[in-house]
Amino acid sequence: MDELRGFLMNPSPSSSQVTRLRGPLTGGMRIVKHEFDDLNRKEEHRHSEVVSGGTAYVREARQRETELYLRNAAECYENQDHRGPLDSMDNMSSAGASSQTIPALADEAMLQVYNKYSFQRKEDTNHLPINEYKAKIVDTIRANQVVILEGPTGCGKTTQVPQWILDNCYKCRQPCKIVVTQPRRIAAISIAKRVAQERGWDVGGVVGYQVGLDAHVSNDTRINYVTTGILLQKLVASKTMNEYTHVILDEVHERGQEMDFLLLIVKRLAYTSSPHVKVVLMSATFDKIAFADYFKIATTVGLEKTNCITIEKGDPMFTVKKFYLDHLNKFGTVPEPKAEDPCIVPEMHHIVLRLLNAFEGIDKSEDQITDRSQADLPSVLIFLPGIHEIEDLYTCLTDFDLREKVVGAHCRSYKWYVLPLHSTITADEQARVFQRVQPGHRKIILATNIAESSITVPDIKYVIDYCLMKIMVADPDTNFTSLRLAWASKTNCEQRAGRAGRVRDGRVYRMVTEKFYEGFRQEIPPEIIRCPLERLVLLAKMMDMGPPADVLALAMDPPDISNIHRTVLVLKEIGALKKTVDGEWSSMDGDMTYLGRVAARLPVDVKLSKLIILGYIYGCLEETVVMAAAMSVKNLFNSPFRERLNAYNSKLTWADGSTSDCIAFLNVYKVWTVLRQQQFFRAAGQSEPQWARRFYVQARALRELDELARDLRRRLATVGIDPPNGKSPWNKHELALLYKILIAGAFYPQYFVQASEDESRERDAVRTLGGLDPRTTVYLKNFPDNQPGEVYAAAIKKAVYKTISEEPRVTFDNGSRKVYLTFNEGVEKNGNENSRDPAIPGQVVLPVYKAIKARQLRIDIRIPLLP
Repeated sequence: MDELRGFLMNPSPSSSQVTRLRGPLTGGMRIVKHEFDDLNRKEEHRHSEVVSGGTAYVREARQRETELYLRNAAECYENQDHRGPLDSMDNMSSAGASSQTIPALADEAMLQVYNKYSFQRKEDTNHLPINEYKAKIVDTIRANQVVILEGPTGCGKTTQVPQWILDNCYKCRQPCKIVVTQPRRIAAISIAKRVAQERGWDVGGVVGYQVGLDAHVSNDTRINYVTTGILLQKLVASKTMNEYTHVILDEVHERGQEMDFLLLIVKRLAYTSSPHVKVVLMSATFDKIAFADYFKIATTVGLEKTNCITIEKGDPMFTVKKFYLDHLNKFGTVPEPKAEDPCIVPEMHHIVLRLLNAFEGIDKSEDQITDRSQADLPSVLIFLPGIHEIEDLYTCLTDFDLREKVVGAHCRSYKWYVLPLHSTITADEQARVFQRVQPGHRKIILATNIAESSITVPDIKYVIDYCLMKIMVADPDTNFTSLRLAWASKTNCEQRAGRAGRVRDGRVYRMVTEKFYEGFRQEIPPEIIRCPLERLVLLAKMMDMGPPADVLALAMDPPDISNIHRTVLVLKEIGALKKTVDGEWSSMDGDMTYLGRVAARLPVDVKLSKLIILGYIYGCLEETVVMAAAMSVKNLFNSPFRERLNAYNSKLTWADGSTSDCIAFLNVYKVWTVLRQQQFFRAAGQSEPQWARRFYVQARALRELDELARDLRRRLATVGIDPPNGKSPWNKHELALLYKILIAGAFYPQYFVQASEDESRERDAVRTLGGLDPRTTVYLKNFPDNQPGEVYAAAIKKAVYKTISEEPRVTFDNGSRKVYLTFNEGVEKNGNENSRDPAIPGQVVLPVYKAIKARQLRIDIRIPLLP
């Protein structure tokens, strides 16, 4: 620490103090051919080009896996009379069988629950369509290791199937412990509460849930609803499923990376170390043939097809009519949607307003409503891609002036109960979605695809679908992932349409043309083939199942081999993997480091995990946790239409002269936290939304950041990483450079260096600016030849100040039609300036940044000309 402090105090040492650092010794491109290390490998062993792409590697790995399953099935059959279930993958022989037995589940402890609780139903659920299949489902699950269940949305499979399994075990006095996965936190919580309500149990008793580190479970819990990631972490840690009697994977059509890897792990464990655990796969719309092929059961006579049960609706009690923009011309027109540019234009929100107004007339004619003020009006469910779009439409629907302007004065009097449904809202806000509203009020739910499955709102008659969704994609340049707007698949849209027509005739309105909808993909490609694989490779390493390529080859849709190779190189470069396996150099594998083991347990990008570890090492863990959390949630900063330059200027101010997003995030969070602690937002005339709008930040994103930061701290504590006690070891003036060191170390080699050694480029910049300093000068072009420049100097200066709030010195180049704008003349080279804005590091002054940003935003400088 003293050596680092010495560097901070003297960041420009003499040449005698400089030590040339050696380049990173990874398995990647940065190892040169003629470099020798302790391994003393020949040059051909050091070749590190990324392998050619493709999935040819899959066949051999799957063949080996199939042979393992068949040998294991044969050995289990031969020894079934005197050998118990396999206890751990660590104890498998070459044939995949266990060399030792384990005790059965603690039957007595499990059976005590049957005497402690009442197993009588408190609510009648016989009206659910799935009840006709109860006996078939229970018998099939009892007789088979893997069962695939396809049922339409709202049929009751998520709530009823686990209860039927438990009731059957209760009747037979057999042990039972069921875990049910849900893709979203809100679904796991709400379903657990629903099941508890049906049985008259308290949540945390026989039925419970666990999302993140929020667990409402006990030793009595027999049905546990968890998020996909929770079960994945448990199985990776234990390498067995023998803790459970039944594993139910719900909504398997949502093919995120965690779900795909969980399917891989569950299949592997079911056919090796946990052959007596029942596995049930459920969804409303998915390719059950592909899942049946993937989960073929190994027997002594070969691979057998997995049993599938399809819940048929039969003759629908209610009809659902579907409409497209083609049918809504009388409500207005919108620009033709483009496949390459998914977006929501304001005209769509106006059409929605007119549709909601039209529903009044439809209800009067179809439901014979005479007195609206006393009527139980049907609800409307509107699907939007994200929270920002929900907030925009919420603003429109609650703006009485806009409603009057777009529809008419009568629309102003309608009582609409507008409710958001998103994974980030509070539990109380979520509960309102399921509550009945007062007579004369219409419930309008604004939801993301969270309402496609798992959550059922019973009184929906109208569904309005913008046919958009957010999908995870990777930036090919930075390898970072983010949520991008995309057109939904037909499967998604059908799921959404299934929310109408439950208790009455329904209507679905899709905000695209019918022809455009026909061009939609049937399904969205799974994340595993379009996103970075760092986290999956680390999880694969923790499973000790072999090289990452051999593990990921067993996925339903294996990724390209070049992506796996590139991921291994990235992990070695980061420091999560070593370049060797058991001391032997490997280009496609590496032993895990301490950083890799910690990163595998954190729900953030691997580089952000490294940032946190570096922060812990250098005594500023809290700051790096906040930076990592901020970079894992959506953008903290607003960029309102027609205010984007002001928003950029505000972001520069938050960055405090660093031009770093990480520092800007940290400063926003610190200020927001202090204001909340001082109860600033409760003072008269002060509110959090007003403060957020003033400084161009998003209050909801800050709350998400705070929640994730708390989650990260709890997870870090479980691996022994706690914030240091007492005062920080660093002085305030040392922190700026320390943060730079940590950020550079975490994101190497993907960070921006402002210094340049390209002298020819600098000479060209000076020449372009007519000999003026490029650190303080920019230029405008296209000034008319026939106009006297000096006459317009004052007008140009005023127009520039109006645009970027900075006043330049204006000069002209009569030969090239250029106008030069020079800012902050007389500023010292160290960048200090007497300005309300922070100084930018290096020698480029702040107004130059603002001017360049205005150019990027296509903001022109306009002045009137003489005739």
